[in-house]
Amino acid sequence: MSAQISIGSLPDTHSENFNSLAATGTSNTWTNGSTLSGWYARNAVNASNYTTYRAGDGSSPTTGMYSFGTAAGDRALGSLNQNASGDIAYGILFENNSGVTAQSVTIAFTAEQWRRVETNTKGFQRVTLSYQIGNSIDVTNTGLLSGSWTDIVEGFLIGGDSTTLAASEELNGNDAANRWAISVTLPISLPAGDQFFLRFYDDNVGDIDVAMAVDDFSITFSAATATRITATSDYGISTILDAGIIDDIPNDDDGIAYTEVTEADMTTLTNLFTDFYAGNYTDAATTAAGYTYELTQITANGSTYYLLRQGQGSTHYWGTYVRNTTASQDCLAIQAPHPKEDFRTGKQAVAVFDLPQASEFMVAGISRCTSGDGVQCSGSTTVCNGGPSGENFRTSDVAHNDSSAFHIASECLRSANTSLYFIQLHGFTQEMTDPEFIFSNGTENTPTTDYLVSLDTVFANTLPSLTVDLVHIDGATKLKGTTNTFGRVLNSYPNDICLSGTAPTTPSGRFLHLEQYKEFREYAENYDDLATIINTAIDCSMALPLRWLSFSSQSGPKEAIALTWTTSYEHEVSHFVVETSLDRQHFTPIGQVPSTNHPLGSTYQFEVATPIFGLHYYRLKAVDFDGSIWYSQVLPTNTTEAQPRLYPNPAKDRVRIEGHHEMEEVMLTSLQGATWTLPLEQGEVDLTGIPAGMYVISVGVERQLLRVE
Repeated sequence: MSAQISIGSLPDTHSENFNSLAATGTSNTWTNGSTLSGWYARNAVNASNYTTYRAGDGSSPTTGMYSFGTAAGDRALGSLNQNASGDIAYGILFENNSGVTAQSVTIAFTAEQWRRVETNTKGFQRVTLSYQIGNSIDVTNTGLLSGSWTDIVEGFLIGGDSTTLAASEELNGNDAANRWAISVTLPISLPAGDQFFLRFYDDNVGDIDVAMAVDDFSITFSAATATRITATSDYGISTILDAGIIDDIPNDDDGIAYTEVTEADMTTLTNLFTDFYAGNYTDAATTAAGYTYELTQITANGSTYYLLRQGQGSTHYWGTYVRNTTASQDCLAIQAPHPKEDFRTGKQAVAVFDLPQASEFMVAGISRCTSGDGVQCSGSTTVCNGGPSGENFRTSDVAHNDSSAFHIASECLRSANTSLYFIQLHGFTQEMTDPEFIFSNGTENTPTTDYLVSLDTVFANTLPSLTVDLVHIDGATKLKGTTNTFGRVLNSYPNDICLSGTAPTTPSGRFLHLEQYKEFREYAENYDDLATIINTAIDCSMALPLRWLSFSSQSGPKEAIALTWTTSYEHEVSHFVVETSLDRQHFTPIGQVPSTNHPLGSTYQFEVATPIFGLHYYRLKAVDFDGSIWYSQVLPTNTTEAQPRLYPNPAKDRVRIEGHHEMEEVMLTSLQGATWTLPLEQGEVDLTGIPAGMYVISVGVERQLLRVE
């Protein structure tokens, strides 16, 4: 016969402060059900149950059940799971003797951390909180270490530091930095006579041996109904999402089948997400329940969030969707469509969502490679097949399937709030010639509002050793994001967003597709760097210093080229720098025009008197009074008049110039403004001693770009 706590007249509250536990000793007697009334503890390695527990202050790395504390009369119940020691489960058993059905329960306690490990590459340690209701609950090893349990994600105990490089060492769980108050109210149905077990589960995870404990525990059963799970927590939302959601996303080889969205589901999901993003949470919760999804409300570290997440037993791995009702950066939506294959982008995304206090967050619920079925959407990938040739994107790849729940949610969110900028975090395997980052707006053109340039600028100032290529400015040739189905929606793509093979050409500026090399994503200490960069580059409370309206060119007298551009708004803009390029990647300045700084914008002209012949490019660099820069679109121009031909280009020791044998010398100008006057002898220029780089070579009045290697 199991010992349990009897639930009397409702509401009924039971409390436990654990102060009766021993403050010293390593073999203190533990008796299930009686050492602490109604409390049980089991370990997967033991044949039956714990018979002893240890008292400690976090200094010992030994596995076991613990009475943690630094003094007698102030104890906490917890565990330490060292290496391959087996899972540990502990908790408390109740029986409803009230004569009526309990319809809600409120659980409150303080989570304490008494030991830490290196977590920078390993992630958070967690002790999960779950419950089971039944007529007679099995409290043996078999019952408590397996079986069907309902997780309470909002109540997990989580180690507070995910970025430390320090070795394992003790912490004081009584210090404010190492303890977190948690309170969760959830709807239940506990009939009279049935039992309720609340379980804390310390899963054995290699190398993550954090000691966590419970203190100041109380639980209240009530006959009052609760419409949804509500919680308050001292943890930040990134900690809760990382340990409670991201860690449980299945890999493609976990044996989970991907449930495809049917046409009927598309209608239902559209209604669900429309309600969710309109704040009709009661209706959204009712619809979500049909897919075994739960809508929960949590106040985490002072901010209030609504979570639409997968419930226990759901077979619909369709992602998690979070709203921050108190967002300070209310124009930002953070998305992680590939949290598994794009290594750690799910974990990274929750940090980027939390630190700037962004408005919206969504993450896919399964690996992009889980499904074996391909979609017909444009594009291909080698991520899932690992082969030299690409295959169709799979139905579980939510960034390339316009029938996925993730895509439907994105469209509903965009309809509900047209002022949002969507930041999608992706990852790639860096090759020898690749930059560390490739950023795209989903097209190769420049939008009126270009936050990618702002991101590029802040990256250069914050992490100068890392290189960022912007697809629409630097001419990156891969990972452009042009087949991303939601990116096409944001860019008002006129064709079929799934089937069309034509790349989008009209950027809205609201799709920010960030590709990152693996090493940056691997270390948790970099997540806050990225979050800070985004928070610095995009300030939802401030307007950009200018808006580009148009940029064009036309031939003028004597083959000069007239560049014309118009802005519709300017604020604190100092001047415009005109730049030219032969390869669309390396630009050199050729002139400067002062800004009128008019709030309604202005029209400007600049004449290129001696243009570079052949296909070349122009762009404008607007310079703010504070030194910030903003680029225009890149404008291709083709002049076909006879011109000197340079070869080879790039050149090393010598370059040959055809068409101007009458000239005796040429001028070479570097991007930094240094000049060399070099003799032209029999059509050749000796480049010995010229540093490698990009130069403008002037032959009389004509100029071309030359790269010296």
